[in-house]
Amino acid sequence: MNELTLAGLAAAALPETDFSRVYARTTTGGIAHAIVESTTGKRFEIAAPTNHAQAAELLSELPILKLLAGLRDENQFPLQTPLPCGWAKTAVGHAFLFPQLPGTPRKSTDIWTDTHLAVGLGRALAVLHALPTTQVSSLGVPNYSLPTCRQRLLTSLKQVESSKIVPTALEKRWRAKLANETWWQAPAQFVHGAIDEDSLCFKGDTVVALQYFSSAHIGDVARDFSWFFAAATPQCQEACLESYFAAGGRQDEFLTKRIELDAEMAMVRWLLHGLTTENADIVNDARVMMRDLVNFIGEGDSADTVTAAFSQPIPIVGTPLTGITEIGQASQASQASQAYPQAPTGSDTATVVMSEDEIRQLFTNT
Repeated sequence: MNELTLAGLAAAALPETDFSRVYARTTTGGIAHAIVESTTGKRFEIAAPTNHAQAAELLSELPILKLLAGLRDENQFPLQTPLPCGWAKTAVGHAFLFPQLPGTPRKSTDIWTDTHLAVGLGRALAVLHALPTTQVSSLGVPNYSLPTCRQRLLTSLKQVESSKIVPTALEKRWRAKLANETWWQAPAQFVHGAIDEDSLCFKGDTVVALQYFSSAHIGDVARDFSWFFAAATPQCQEACLESYFAAGGRQDEFLTKRIELDAEMAMVRWLLHGLTTENADIVNDARVMMRDLVNFIGEGDSADTVTAAFSQPIPIVGTPLTGITEIGQASQASQASQAYPQAPTGSDTATVVMSEDEIRQLFTNT
């Protein structure tokens, strides 16, 4: 989806506003995102689905975003989150326009290596995980007890067995860890589900806004740490967890073990996605990552984390990012390394179908 199309959708979503520039950001997971700027200098983000599945994903976020906005208005949630100010129909669903959030995303390498940013992340996750699960459950988001989360990990491992891609050493390692049922006895909590550098907006060292809630669910909070733990330095990992517990995060003696396991098994989710979509590049990415982890662990090695497996000088996975352009100009793509893949989130996306009247009502009440 090109810049002119995105600018046109923004204009249709907010017809009383004149837009002059578009800052093309990226298309990921079937959703095109861009920043559009009005003639008065105000900036918005347009999110447009490119297929029906992603159109449903965008819709699934709306009730959650409305709930979070209401909690923030009642001083029960301090972080900013997106809330659409307009929408426009597309061939596959609806595009949504959001006022630009405060703060800016930071590079993943900064978050992984700066203890101050790690502290900010820990505090933000503590606030997020403290949200009332009863209110979130009423929205119909997926709800998994921790024993169910453990079973889902086992199921994902079983689903890729026939591919013969998972090294025997890793399969034994993961099954041994999953056999520790006592690790999964904590209460389920509200989980963002896809925390990464794009979902976090910082001002200085503080997370001031969160976005991209299509994977939100009730489940194991370990999922929100796994991207960070996959490549963060040990000092940053420690700083993040210390700040998390100091800010009110629920004490959990097995949290670190579940985080480390979830970070490693992201490879399984990535492989499963590649097999399901018949994408040979993704399958090969997963194969290489597993091979590198096996090489790092080594027979008899007592290492318990995946961090060093993702600290190679050559990135395992590359993700293209789109440069800033004027409307109508060709965008300049740059390459940014991403050492930890976020597998698509369909299994953790609530099934939400909203009529046009319901979408209109959401805007009327906000």
